[in-house]
Amino acid sequence: MGKKKKQKKIKTKKRSKSKKKAKPKSDIDQKVINKTIYTTILKKGTILYRTQPADCLKLKKQECTDTGKRGVYFSKGKYVPLGMILEYNKDMYLCKYKLKKDVKLYNGKYIFRDVEAKRFFKSMGDWHQHDFILNMKPKKSINHIGGGVKGAEEYLAPIHDYFYNIATINEDVWNKLDEAEVFLNSPSLVEYISGEFLSVNDAKKIVEDLMKKNNIPLKSHIERVKLAALESRPLFEKIKDLFR
Repeated sequence: MGKKKKQKKIKTKKRSKSKKKAKPKSDIDQKVINKTIYTTILKKGTILYRTQPADCLKLKKQECTDTGKRGVYFSKGKYVPLGMILEYNKDMYLCKYKLKKDVKLYNGKYIFRDVEAKRFFKSMGDWHQHDFILNMKPKKSINHIGGGVKGAEEYLAPIHDYFYNIATINEDVWNKLDEAEVFLNSPSLVEYISGEFLSVNDAKKIVEDLMKKNNIPLKSHIERVKLAALESRPLFEKIKDLFR
């Protein structure tokens, strides 16, 4: 028998694995952004107020529907919480607390987007234009303060004619009240001092006394429709969301 011919091996090219498209590198410069972020320290013993339908000792954190953060809203003064009773036309508890320790707060309700810039912005251009990614929650629920502080000077009043009059007719009175929105990521940061249940009429009388003392008219001096600007972003979260 003849010798068998050796078969030539045919080399086949291996299929190259398709490379995943690399994500475009972000030009977000957190160091630059950090220079625009301001903070405030509230000292131990600082008094804070809030109104709620439940007893003041029943203080628990909830998710803020505006920011996605979890925590509790307070006010540095009592008049804005009283205003919330008038805005919602609902009898509630006026609660008084004090801070157990010094607390660092970031200035501005929406500053958390700047703190986590790479999460909320695709580029520095988007950051400059405030064009943030929608439907994105922050990783951390940072404490914040809004009103009367650098970077967050404006403080929205409750949606009620009385407060529109106070804020516009006699601005000095409004400024002296030293109100500010305070968000804390844990109820354990405060200690309960006192609480009282107030009817809408009770709250109304307290605010009216302030107005009469400072010669501020009780009757609205503008048409109700002009309050639309104040209604665009409420001061506190809606009661139905906070205490559901």
